[in-house]
Amino acid sequence: MLAPAFDICGLRAATATLTADLLGRYIQAFLATCAQREEVFVSRDLSPCAAHVARNVSMTVRALGFDVVDCDPAPSPALALAATQGSGCAIMVSGAPAAQDSISLQFFTPSGALTCAQATDIAQGANTPYAPSKTLRGGQDYRDIGAGYVARYLNAFGSDALTNITVGVYEHAAVARDLLSEILTALGATAIPLLRAQDFSPADPEAIPDDTRALMAELCGARWLDTVVSTDSLGERPLLSDEHGRFIGGDHLGVLTARMLNADTICTSVACNDVVRRIDDIATVHFTPVGAAHISAAMRKLQHDTPAARVIGFEPNGGVFLGFTADLRAPLTPLMTRDGIFPIIATLAAARLARMSVGDLVAGLPPCFKQSDLMSHIDPAKAERLVGDLSTSSSARRTFFSDQNRADSIDCTDGLRVSFEGGDVVHLRPCRRPAGLRILTHANSAQRAFDLLTAYRGKIENAVK
Repeated sequence: MLAPAFDICGLRAATATLTADLLGRYIQAFLATCAQREEVFVSRDLSPCAAHVARNVSMTVRALGFDVVDCDPAPSPALALAATQGSGCAIMVSGAPAAQDSISLQFFTPSGALTCAQATDIAQGANTPYAPSKTLRGGQDYRDIGAGYVARYLNAFGSDALTNITVGVYEHAAVARDLLSEILTALGATAIPLLRAQDFSPADPEAIPDDTRALMAELCGARWLDTVVSTDSLGERPLLSDEHGRFIGGDHLGVLTARMLNADTICTSVACNDVVRRIDDIATVHFTPVGAAHISAAMRKLQHDTPAARVIGFEPNGGVFLGFTADLRAPLTPLMTRDGIFPIIATLAAARLARMSVGDLVAGLPPCFKQSDLMSHIDPAKAERLVGDLSTSSSARRTFFSDQNRADSIDCTDGLRVSFEGGDVVHLRPCRRPAGLRILTHANSAQRAFDLLTAYRGKIENAVK
């Protein structure tokens, strides 16, 4: 059973351990960070357990004297936008498939996702006993926040931005599926629903099953579709294919979005595809440790230090933060949380403006291919010891990487990332959740990246024996 845990991403617990007291202490601590905010927006994903927990969240908020705005199921970026526009706070409830029996709560302030300082305050404040009122002092209202989210992109991109594009919308158990089709249609595209799920079995954009990939390729290959799109269950990570049904990496979508907006600065994690280091039309790229919180923190610091910077942030899986007001048909205001629909719209709009297919647009980026694997059977302590030794000992590195060209650079921002002459990159990261050793390889061809991954899996196995 999953023990309750809290970090900057929110509160996670098994449904059986999410007691009224536990829920109350964390919500009470969160609301303490939202001084003078009277409204709290509450939404959820499509999981069956999320509906029950969302009701409990609303009752807890009202018992603490705050008004609740019930938003029904909605993508988390739409919820964050509603909180920003309404100068309120927000709580997103999400579940997992029944077999996993877990629930998560995400917290948003009027400025977006939690900062590290706010998360620390909540963790400390949750030690304070829960002190609800005996009556529900706060009120409750219902609001359709999807309309504001659709208007955000319709106003910015225009009703003809995606004209003559036929889009397959992969309708697994993603809470954004209907809103995504509505936005695409509003922007002029023809949206075709595909594989609508009737149960809660969300697909992972980074692990699409082979049979689903084959079907998407067949549909695109028959020229029925120009692209296939979707998001993860919360609407935070994008899924987009080219005209052949081949899915595009989230980090490539982030770069294309930055170009489309004429951004001058990117904040992303050190695990991002090496393409971001090879483009020459983005003035500055800041690399952070892995995790949305680090990217958000880097963006906020940059906004403070250089207010005129046109900065966006994204994770390797493609969730995009917008940190400046983009000048499109109408101003597109900042939204400092992961948005999976935004890079889909931006990439398709960029392709149409350039009169190119998605595949040709991606082909215009410098060639760089990435492979990744989590060696989950490796004890985290052994993983940390191996990476620590390689990070601090040049002789250990020479032995371990003896079959590579000379190292160009070494980066220890998060794990050990070594770039070699000729374009090869090997990145080793110890992981605690999920536990193991993550290995990432980058190269100038897909086959070379795969060969590097295979080779270094073997080297790691020998090194940790």
